[in-house]
Amino acid sequence: KDPLTRLFNKSLAEGVYPTLWKHAKITAIYKTKGASSDPQNYRPISLLPTLSNVFEKLIFAKMYAHLNTNGLITDKQSGYRPYHGTQNQLIVLVDSLYKAPDENMDFTAIYLDISRYFDKMASGPPREV
Repeated sequence: KDPLTRLFNKSLAEGVYPTLWKHAKITAIYKTKGASSDPQNYRPISLLPTLSNVFEKLIFAKMYAHLNTNGLITDKQSGYRPYHGTQNQLIVLVDSLYKAPDENMDFTAIYLDISRYFDKMASGPPREV
């Protein structure tokens, strides 16, 4: 067998995820707004080791296939699904909004804007960990 296959299978069988695969390099990406000299105009990203990314993609593919095959994902789920994006969510929302009065149903929506939350995570100039 391929060494990576053996390594990944051993990790799954033993339920142990290699510690080195958890270590991320933190770097900052410029948001393309404002002065590039202002640390507030950067957002942090974590760069994980390549093996960690490969393992994650394999696990995702297997889990996604299982969930899809067994009908365990609702049609309203759009995150991490091919051909399902914010446009689909918007269509469902608008459709529900327009149908509600015709069907004598109440319609309640709660909107959360968490975009600034991620901005607050960057507290300073780019750094490495």
